[in-house]
Amino acid sequence: MVSRFSGRVLGVTGFAVWAVAVGAGIGVLLRYSNTAGTVAAPPHQWPNTSSLRRIDRRATLLVFVHPQCPCTASTLDELASIDTETSHALDVHVIFYAPELASQVWVQSAYWRRVAEMPGLHEVEDWGGKETRRFHVATSGQALLYDEAGNLRFSGGITPSRGHVGSNYGRDSIVSLALNRTAPRGTTPVFGCSLLTGDSR
Repeated sequence: MVSRFSGRVLGVTGFAVWAVAVGAGIGVLLRYSNTAGTVAAPPHQWPNTSSLRRIDRRATLLVFVHPQCPCTASTLDELASIDTETSHALDVHVIFYAPELASQVWVQSAYWRRVAEMPGLHEVEDWGGKETRRFHVATSGQALLYDEAGNLRFSGGITPSRGHVGSNYGRDSIVSLALNRTAPRGTTPVFGCSLLTGDSR
């Protein structure tokens, strides 16, 4: 028969093992949430070869997203906030990565429909990742802001971490550039799924 003392020892030991396991799990989740993707190396001048339309005398914001990445939801939340805070002053294009063999249903996901419902925003199917490659983007959630003359002013993510919303330098920088032509930062980390790689589908 197990004594009352031994039972207590087993109970305490079991709780300690459980606490360690939970702590380790939380640590893994935190590392995942705060691990940024590969940064872009976009052209400093708007590429003339791009099929995306840029309006003269108006800044253009490009946001590259993966149509199936769960982190895209938070990117679109922050994009909606940017659009509201800037009073729709930016010409916004949301570029959906579309592998050659993907179906249109796969590309035009719930995220696509959400963008389509946001007035003034342009949703773009990027078949084969042509524009993604042209702008040297590697991670979903990457935002690029080009000014009225086609000069790159900002490159980075607009979420504070993977799959989360809240105050962050990316969102603040784009809003500040749109309203005041200055920004606290010109680059920020990007949190999202990889694009143009084998794990992007």
